[in-house]
Amino acid sequence: MYAVGIDLGTTYTSAAVWRDGRVEMVSLGSRSAAIPSAVFLRTDGEILTGEAASRRGLSEPDRVVRQLKRRLGDTAPILLGGAPYSATALTARLLRSVLDLVSAREGGPPASVCITHPAAWGPYKMDLLHQVVRLADLDGPVRFSTEPQAAACFHAQQKRLGPGAVVAVYDLGGGIFEAAVLRKTSDGFDLTGEPEANERLGGIELDDAIFAHVTASAGGALDPNEPAAARLRAECVQAKEALSADTDAVIPVPLSGAGGEVRLTRAELEALVRPLLADSIEALRRTVRSAGYTPQSLGSVLLVGGSSRMPIVAQMVSSGLGRPVQVNASPDHAVALGAAWQAGSAITGTAPASASPAAPTLTDVAASPAASPLPEVAASTVVARLPEVARTPASAEALSESTGEVPVLAQSVGQTPTTGAALAAGPTLPRRPLVPAAGFAGRAPVGPAMGADPVAAPPAWPPAQPAKPARRRVTALAAAAAAVLVLATGGTAWALTRPRGPKVTAAAAVPSSAPVAQRAAAFAADEKCTAEMKMSARWVCLTKATLHGNTFTVWYQAEWHGSRPDIKNGFHLHIYGGDGASPDESTMGSQVVKHSKYYFEDQQPSVRKTSDPDFQAIGDAEKVCARIADSGHGLAKAYDGSYHTGNCIPIQRY
Repeated sequence: MYAVGIDLGTTYTSAAVWRDGRVEMVSLGSRSAAIPSAVFLRTDGEILTGEAASRRGLSEPDRVVRQLKRRLGDTAPILLGGAPYSATALTARLLRSVLDLVSAREGGPPASVCITHPAAWGPYKMDLLHQVVRLADLDGPVRFSTEPQAAACFHAQQKRLGPGAVVAVYDLGGGIFEAAVLRKTSDGFDLTGEPEANERLGGIELDDAIFAHVTASAGGALDPNEPAAARLRAECVQAKEALSADTDAVIPVPLSGAGGEVRLTRAELEALVRPLLADSIEALRRTVRSAGYTPQSLGSVLLVGGSSRMPIVAQMVSSGLGRPVQVNASPDHAVALGAAWQAGSAITGTAPASASPAAPTLTDVAASPAASPLPEVAASTVVARLPEVARTPASAEALSESTGEVPVLAQSVGQTPTTGAALAAGPTLPRRPLVPAAGFAGRAPVGPAMGADPVAAPPAWPPAQPAKPARRRVTALAAAAAAVLVLATGGTAWALTRPRGPKVTAAAAVPSSAPVAQRAAAFAADEKCTAEMKMSARWVCLTKATLHGNTFTVWYQAEWHGSRPDIKNGFHLHIYGGDGASPDESTMGSQVVKHSKYYFEDQQPSVRKTSDPDFQAIGDAEKVCARIADSGHGLAKAYDGSYHTGNCIPIQRY
């Protein structure tokens, strides 16, 4: 039994295989692991992909298409030999050919597949990717992961990362640039802040700059559709790659006027690409700020993508952030390898084993608070996941490494710097809320599905933003005085038993610093995603719900039993507001005549404006609930015959 991770890149496609707790790249090409993301239509109607397509395309450029990833979502058809094709259909042919090759070499189809995509893709692009998978006719379960999450997952196999570790990813691939910040949780990585992407910045643009420089230096111009232009572009790509290790390269040019060749130095190359890379550095800095961190507080900065091999990239990123960066030995394979780990975890149901020694226990962390930046609650979460063999003492040096690259968060103006000991005591620090787990595309799981063990799920850290000192302190004093007055008048008992305002759930009443066992009991029954609930063929686990301004957002994980969520023609969600007990879940489908209000959903995450009619199903409810419904809008049955296929969670309003 094996699993496969696939990186459908703009210029190159690669795949890695997980088997028995190890991952390795699959050699898709005759000379390299990756193959060109190219499709060629022969005159007899047969489709070629990869190296064969790229090679034939040199002599027949009107029958080849490259950079398919950039064409996804383009309604204009792609003409191959005069015949129209959609980018979705051609990408499906490329994906199918990769899986056929992997299956032939491994002796059968994979038990699990993970396909990556840019973190900045929205519902429209994700729907197209689902169409690609459906047209490719994949066997078995398929999961999706963002490329930064896959790269971070692979990084976690090279270096011990504990919950709370924060990683920034600078991904400069062949056709797209992406910046993202991720935070390690007990079972994967969550995207934090707002990822940024530029689908017109990548190795292709760098190659274009070199191509223009070479043709100008040669004193001529080439029609981009001529075979000679394709050969010259290939020579420019080879020169760019050579200059990552050498100081100059000679590019043969099929033009007269320059002796048939142009010499390109590394200094000239860096002068050409520096203006193109400048915007990417600013994008990375914006992404870090949006996550609430400073560059110096990040645990690590990863350079991913084949174009990040260029020395100028590491220099500019390091200079722009004012800190060192890490370049993987195979930056162009990191995404595929990370996806393979994620696909493998779907088979085992456990986090991939790290090659590093085991992390310290809660006792080790708590005994030396100054040596570890983890707060006490995060350390408690770590110990809940550790096997007994991991309970070994650790030195202060090993402790900071094994707990992961946990950052000191950005300080607000005038705030006293926080030490490791102070963090262990659990102060509140300013930070934007995390973007939580999201079913198809928001979480990179490396362990059991969220909700199976509510104790082990890491709490949001740090806690909510602290109150502003001056005005709110006065308010607090006034409130205290009012409380004393109530006590004096004898109304204490009534005030405590009949509170006004929003109802406080048991989970909210228990502080995050409470013991693990106490926090476990604090989870309300309707909020749990139990193992029994997940015995159903289809289920949904809500992970976070926020009402920010006029935007209501719900994130979730879901099992669709091999189908794709579809409001009109398939299974989907019914989402509604309540208190966890009422309205009754059985009234949330068409099997009863008079049902309460709910709205339909097949997108991830679920986003509504307060002005939308759908939001009337939520209103001022303290919780949001979800259940699985079929194409007729009747609720799907759970394994025990009930309709309990989902949970309810509190709505965070701010």
